[in-house]
Amino acid sequence: MRLVRAVLATVFVFLIAVQRQPGARAGATAQPPSLEPGSYALNVADGTPIPLGGPGSTAVLSPDGAFAAVVTREGPEPGLRVVDFATGEVTTPLISDQGGVDEPVWSPDGRLLAFRFSRFGRADPAAVPPSGLYVIAPRTRETIVTLLDPPVIWTWGPEEDTITGITFEVGEDGQRASIAIMHAASAAVTATVLPPSASLCPTALAWSPDRRRLVFQSGAFRQGCGEASALGLWLWEVDGAKPRQLTRGALYLGPSWTEDGRILARRIGGFDPETRSLRPDTIVLVDVDGGEVALATTPGTPFPFFPQQATAGGTVMFWQAGCEEAAVWVVDLAGGEPRRLTEPGELALSPLLSPDGDSVAWVADGPEMGALRLAAVDGSGVRTLATAAPSLDPTGWSGDGRLLSLTAGTLALECPGP
Repeated sequence: MRLVRAVLATVFVFLIAVQRQPGARAGATAQPPSLEPGSYALNVADGTPIPLGGPGSTAVLSPDGAFAAVVTREGPEPGLRVVDFATGEVTTPLISDQGGVDEPVWSPDGRLLAFRFSRFGRADPAAVPPSGLYVIAPRTRETIVTLLDPPVIWTWGPEEDTITGITFEVGEDGQRASIAIMHAASAAVTATVLPPSASLCPTALAWSPDRRRLVFQSGAFRQGCGEASALGLWLWEVDGAKPRQLTRGALYLGPSWTEDGRILARRIGGFDPETRSLRPDTIVLVDVDGGEVALATTPGTPFPFFPQQATAGGTVMFWQAGCEEAAVWVVDLAGGEPRRLTEPGELALSPLLSPDGDSVAWVADGPEMGALRLAAVDGSGVRTLATAAPSLDPTGWSGDGRLLSLTAGTLALECPGP
């Protein structure tokens, strides 16, 4: 299936035109823009917003910042569009009101884009377009493949044209999970990471920077999944035969790789039945031989929040969730004292560490207005990039750190009153 190429009409020319605030000068913005509902790419240097989509849309930047994939879930033409910043052209890989598009994911080199289309849970192979995982090449405007029975959880694979997926099967003997690597173009399985297993329950995947090692967590946050003895981090190597367990005794959440080849994760403290409260979580670095170093502790994450942490360059960022204790922290990869970037009493949400590890963006949520803040990891240079009512949600950085995508007009978090 070929992508449908669309030449920008006047409305799209407006949407991607650079909007400068009155009195703004290069490198500075007199006052942060107040954004109308929609999706944007924000120039981090001077705060210039580039509109991408209307209300209810979400934008995800390509790694090189050359394209934006824009998902619109409601309106007259819901679906996926890809904006080319250099030419101003928009392609429409899929437009349909017969289903919904999930947030797309770019391949590490930015050559391919994958997204899931679901016909509201109704499987119908004869339907057009069918439900499945679509892999497209925005630069050539081609659809590479549509996987009609895609993995439940997936990420890009060790090669740029492969994906790694987790599948679950339920039989008479219970649930079994497996992990496989497959070609994006043919869906042919090239390697089996984990044969069907009833004891392991993989729920997150992350490839090492050299794409030679795959780490996955066994266990799910806030629900039973897999055997207790299998909880923890597991490692599979491209040249190895089977995965081996690195950590055990707790759930290690959200694994990602550091530049020096270690694994960042959050060791969940769990619930203390005696005090009827959450035990603190620990931000840890795990070596490929299973050795573990604790970088920081943080209060357990309360419902309905989900833990977040990230690493880039020489920095580790972690989020302390909650309505009253919300905070964004950073700590050096080499260790040392953690540094709090947000002010006490500020409801800090959705932190994003820049690709070079030098700065962090987050949302300061107020009762009627959300503000996108940015600060250097040493705590200096805090500034507001944009505001929106009732709130906004940052969705990612471009790989060079020039642009930050966000959605304005999202629902604000309502914390319970006293």
